[in-house]
Amino acid sequence: LPFWQTWRNNADTLRLDQDINNSNSKTFVDWATVQRAIEQYRIFINQQAEDASRQGQPIMIRPDMDNTYYGNPTSLSGLSLVERYSMAIHWIGAGANLKAGSDMSNIDALGNELLYNGEAMGVASFTAQGPMQPRNPEGWGTPGAGASMQLQAWIAGPASSSSSSPSSSSLSSSFSSSWSSPSSSSSSFDAPITTAIVV
Repeated sequence: LPFWQTWRNNADTLRLDQDINNSNSKTFVDWATVQRAIEQYRIFINQQAEDASRQGQPIMIRPDMDNTYYGNPTSLSGLSLVERYSMAIHWIGAGANLKAGSDMSNIDALGNELLYNGEAMGVASFTAQGPMQPRNPEGWGTPGAGASMQLQAWIAGPASSSSSSPSSSSLSSSFSSSWSSPSSSSSSFDAPITTAIVV
């Protein structure tokens, strides 16, 4: 990224992608566009993790992945229950700006949970200091590496003293089981949040 040090020392946030909202549509966003923003974040955070000149330094600049569009029902957001939950996890895990792009007069039960849950906001404060990074899971050719592969686990938190990658135990201690995912049949909250996201 040209002029990285200038951005790092003077900006609060750095836009990673173009707008993700739909234009001239009845819904706010498409899942494919959300996935594109997540991929742009993966590239951004890997540049921080794999560039030797940036290692051991706080990022000092938050990724701007555009607005969060997970506050409204599918008919307005354009996202299924699971996609809304996934978007929230990725935006929070990335330490991204959490700007509500939802229609605040039409928030449903899941939207209320995703936007206002105190534990989720606590995790957002945690990941603002130690944002998630993709790591290849055990059993793959390069377990623990950040190179793009079909399956990745995202982990967050400060690096342990013996490793340059975040500690999964630090993430586990941050997440508890009170913030949970929606079931496929309703918007109730009964399954615990996971400590890693496989995409």
